[in-house]
Amino acid sequence: MALSLKDQKILWARAAGRCSFRQCGEELIVNKTKLDPAVMTGEMAHIIGRSKKGPRGLALPIDKDLRDSYENAILLCEKHHKIVDGQRNTYTVEILQQMKEEHERLVRRNPNFSKNRIYPIEWVVIIQQTQQTVDKKLVLEALKPDMPYKKPIVIMAEQNISQWNRIKQFQESICQRTIRTLPSDEMRFAIFSLTHIPLAIHLGYLINDRYRVRIYEYQRDLASWVWPSAIKMAKHNRLFITGLPKKTVKKAKPVIIRISISAELSADLTQKIVPDACSNIHIYIKNPAVNKIKHPSQVDNIGMTFGDVLGKIRKLVPDCSGIHLFYAGPCSCAVNIGRQINPTMNPPIYLYQYNAKVQPKHKHVLTLN
Repeated sequence: MALSLKDQKILWARAAGRCSFRQCGEELIVNKTKLDPAVMTGEMAHIIGRSKKGPRGLALPIDKDLRDSYENAILLCEKHHKIVDGQRNTYTVEILQQMKEEHERLVRRNPNFSKNRIYPIEWVVIIQQTQQTVDKKLVLEALKPDMPYKKPIVIMAEQNISQWNRIKQFQESICQRTIRTLPSDEMRFAIFSLTHIPLAIHLGYLINDRYRVRIYEYQRDLASWVWPSAIKMAKHNRLFITGLPKKTVKKAKPVIIRISISAELSADLTQKIVPDACSNIHIYIKNPAVNKIKHPSQVDNIGMTFGDVLGKIRKLVPDCSGIHLFYAGPCSCAVNIGRQINPTMNPPIYLYQYNAKVQPKHKHVLTLN
């Protein structure tokens, strides 16, 4: 290839000495040994063929002098050079130019490319939905432009579930299979949940707090999963807690936790469902209503507060026979609440589904731990 020495240096430098083929990034310089010098294994490929008979040679009109230039070259490993030239109808000029631009942009964004992999780790996208289908286009808009992702995993539940344990087992199998197939340092989840609250809590419980997670909330007023870019954290974001035991409970008794974000849950109604509960703890915001969650920090705050309450229950009710969790709020916070439930440190957690059309309105459907 007859690139000038200057253009060759520019091409290798801007590609960081790595293959520019999408999601490859193979290092193209083999370090020297005690017996031999370093070896350059990269190949400088033409985007538009050097001659009109070459790969993509007639794709676009181009000045002869520009055919052998940095602008018309892409740095590839041997394997991908053969692929793009052998499958020239698949790898068009536009696609190769896009690959080159993406790769060089990633290099510019990652000044430590010599120590770390250039290509970002892909996020595992999980979509929880009922028969009210989540629009994948809106999901992908929330992930762009800086979050490469794998093909979304969709967990579907019926609107009126009769076999809760079957859905529970299905979620468990999906999460276990996903976790088994990826190294722990590459495990990161992006979660979009519009499902029944017990299933959202259960999903968070399965993923727990060991992995990096981004949780998204559907902004109904904006018809978008994108978090508002600017939001003033108002006083209504403050969480309040009432009902914690004032002294240690020595008997084996259950505990009620009510979480009121989108609506206020009744102490009397929940106490009737669990009459022997020694404590009815309430985590709430003032004036609960829908569309209160507008920032990821709110989701984090609710999760941390719930985790703190679990810790206090372990101290104040050491022989707690079970925690009955009643929740009124968005799915995003429900997922993060589930992440706080440690399978070995807490008693059984009983989850309830709310239905205003039946009595009692709260029905126990799932048990964690």
